[in-house]
Amino acid sequence: MTSCTTIFGLLPLVLFSEYTDANIWNALGFALIGGLASSTVFALSVTPAVYLLFERQPERKRLLAAGGVDVAVVAGAMRDPNARSGWRERMQHVGRLVAGLLRWWKERR
Repeated sequence: MTSCTTIFGLLPLVLFSEYTDANIWNALGFALIGGLASSTVFALSVTPAVYLLFERQPERKRLLAAGGVDVAVVAGAMRDPNARSGWRERMQHVGRLVAGLLRWWKERR
């Protein structure tokens, strides 16, 4: 919320200036808006995905060592029935996506 209000507060500085390169304040406004927007998107998307990867790792290892259970079965078995519906599934999907990308990156190297 703070980032959104700051971005909205800086919009008049960027949108209603007479000349684009008139002063340093315009460039500062562009830099602040870009930085705040990108950091907010990063914090709200990547951070929960990485957290879920690390949260499920010990349980995955334990179940795989116990009986060679498939990773998809492990992810389904770890679902919390008390969690808000939809949110956990979306985060698990993002976590699987990031895990797949990391696996692809390791294989590529």
